[in-house]
Amino acid sequence: MGKENDERYLHWIDHVVKDSLGKDGIQSLPGFGKPLKKEALQGDALSSTLKNARYLPEWLRLQKEIKQEIENAIKSGN
Repeated sequence: MGKENDERYLHWIDHVVKDSLGKDGIQSLPGFGKPLKKEALQGDALSSTLKNARYLPEWLRLQKEIKQEIENAIKSGN
């Protein structure tokens, strides 16, 4: 992204934030003005969002399934 695109993008974000502040959009959100929970400050945003949504990507589901199959095979002695 070039400097011109960066400035256009930042201007757009600025506009959205200012617009939300003017219409009480941000102030009406639950938890506005309260400190963030400790969990919100840990890890990365994508992982915590997926976890909160209880979304498990297919590859992780398969990984858990394989691990469980291996554990079952070890327990049964096969």
